[in-house]
Amino acid sequence: MNGGRRITDIRQMFPSEYICHADLIDGEGKRRTLRVTIDHVEMQEVTGDGGKKAQKPVLHFKSKPRAGGGAPWQPKPLVLNVTNGISIASLHGQQPDNWPGKEIELYVGEAKSVAKWKPVYGKTMPALRIRGKSASAEDLKEELRAAQEPAPEYDDAPPEPH
Repeated sequence: MNGGRRITDIRQMFPSEYICHADLIDGEGKRRTLRVTIDHVEMQEVTGDGGKKAQKPVLHFKSKPRAGGGAPWQPKPLVLNVTNGISIASLHGQQPDNWPGKEIELYVGEAKSVAKWKPVYGKTMPALRIRGKSASAEDLKEELRAAQEPAPEYDDAPPEPH
């Protein structure tokens, strides 16, 4: 070592004010999910690769209480790409003004790199992805109970749809 600080986590190598897939991988390499509530989405100037600046939609989240109390934790905002924007729209509608207060779950998925100028072009890479809130254990139990109930019997055939 040349007297520098030892890097123990990839997030130390590439710090960012925005959340990325590496933020959802713990020190042992285990992928985790993060349930968040949308606060708002706004267009912001974001600096990308090579210092290129562009206006991008940025999703902001509500703060979350810390386990055991203390000051709330503020999740980093997410720069939306087309895939994640479409995921939210499919869950909560096409109008971003309707997204505040809605819950989503962030997780580490995979995507094929489309950045032709990068050495990883065409390779499958980890990527931050969005899905609807996972069902709680109680929701799953209720769904299983409902699936086990026999279908109702009819004296007559159900009415035909018009």
